[in-house]
Amino acid sequence: PVSKADEKRAHDSESLWDTQVKPALDSQVIIPDIKTLTQALHERIESAARMLPLPEEDVAPAHESSSSETDVLENFPNRVYQTPGLH
Repeated sequence: PVSKADEKRAHDSESLWDTQVKPALDSQVIIPDIKTLTQALHERIESAARMLPLPEEDVAPAHESSSSETDVLENFPNRVYQTPGLH
């Protein structure tokens, strides 16, 4: 069973939330404008493009290797492993 003091405390707490806390929080909420957010996003994209420009198209990306480079795996012998008992 719940004591009367606990029931009163719960009621007072809910009342305090409804009359003071929730209205104070609701008054601080700012609903963002989608146009303002979109504009800010585009400004960030433009700023990032100025800081980190895309490479020119005639320059090969860093991850591609040129044909003059040797394959690192060519230096290792090919080995075939067989499980004993299987033919």
